[in-house]
This record gives sequence, structure tokens and C-alpha cells, in this order.
Amino acid sequence: MTTAYHGTAELGDEMTATVSIDDIDAYAWTGNIQKGEGHQPLAAGVLRVTLIDGEHAGKSAEAELGYDAFGEIHFSGAHPFTLDR
Repeated sequence: MTTAYHGTAELGDEMTATVSIDDIDAYAWTGNIQKGEGHQPLAAGVLRVTLIDGEHAGKSAEAELGYDAFGEIHFSGAHPFTLDR
């Protein structure tokens, strides 16, 4: 069973965005940004993704941010989302 997330997330200190993540409980997951408001320009590299909405609020994971061939932003992680303590 997968746990998809569609809602608001903080992407590092750079952006608050509406995101879609395929499975926050998986070791290999992917996500994309539907819309966002940037605090700083997004740069490819590692950043922390923190979920804001619903029952998963406060869970976070490290992600690799990149751009596809069409210039669309995507991000992926190699560990499940967990609550920061």
C-alpha cells in the first residue's frame, strides 16, 4: 500500500509549495511542485522537504532537487518521511 501526499510543503528555506509525492513511506519516492511561492531561487541539490498539511504534518525527509528536460522541477528521496523530534 502506498501513502501518497498532495498538499503544502516547505522545500528547504527556499519555497512553500503545493506538492504531489507518490509515496511518503517508501525508500525511493518522487515528487513534483504544482505551484509555489519562493523565498529564494531554487537550485538543484539536496534540501529538506517538510510536510505541512493533514495527518502527516511535521514529517520530513531529505530530497534531491532537479530539473527535467522540459525545465520542470522535480525532487526525489531515498528514505521515508519521518517526524522530526
